[in-house]
Amino acid sequence: LLQELRQMDLEKKLEEKGLRLAIKVESVAGLLEGTSSFFLRVFRRFQWLGISPEVCKEFPYQSECSHQLLASVRKIQNTARQHFSFHMYASSEDSVVCPYGSSLPYLGLGETRCVVHREGHCSLLRRVWPMILNSNQQWLDSLKCS
Repeated sequence: LLQELRQMDLEKKLEEKGLRLAIKVESVAGLLEGTSSFFLRVFRRFQWLGISPEVCKEFPYQSECSHQLLASVRKIQNTARQHFSFHMYASSEDSVVCPYGSSLPYLGLGETRCVVHREGHCSLLRRVWPMILNSNQQWLDSLKCS
């Protein structure tokens, strides 16, 4: 999607139609830089569950895939007609995303990060869900005013 957005002159098309585009990305315990967790080895052993070898290559910490993904995101430019915002949540006790900072990469786009303690990989969403809903409501309200 990011590649397609960059290839078309999105800014020009938005201007022609008098439109603005706002995209908000929420990432909860995202493997944005991969993981060094033992779960990676488990995924590789249980490919019969439907996890392809190609997907398994994307999981390792600092993989080529994660470098390409983050490089692509870092090329995004916010303008008067298009605005992207990124919000990332991680748990310091996450046993799947190791190191947990893998969920909180620097993008250089004014992103926000939130580290939660005493939650695991699976319980993190339940903990941050009210914060996400509140943040999204404020974001939507700000779009109505502008």
